[in-house]
Amino acid sequence: MILAVEFTDLLFATDSIPAVLAVTHNPFVAYTSNIAAILGLRSLYFALAGLLDRFRYLHYGLGALLAFVAFKMLASRWIAIPIVPSLAVIGAILAVCAVASSLAKGREQEIGNRE
Repeated sequence: MILAVEFTDLLFATDSIPAVLAVTHNPFVAYTSNIAAILGLRSLYFALAGLLDRFRYLHYGLGALLAFVAFKMLASRWIAIPIVPSLAVIGAILAVCAVASSLAKGREQEIGNRE
């Protein structure tokens, strides 16, 4: 059982390599972030999975985030997007999804209170 858990941790860390390389090309940062992914991101994954019902638009935001990272990696030969704007775009995508989810939940509760 522990072997399966560690194997999934390793796959999750491997999956995060493109995201790290979209932010930096520094090998030390990429290496240490993947070590952190192996050690602790499994719990973050389960926390996000538990929040999906609360943040209903989070999966759309994660899709948009992955599309941005893919665009940045594909266009890196022609366009150099600096780190700070990249992090700002990532933060903005997540913030918009969180606010939209919160507003949608508030509307649902308001409609439920009227009935």
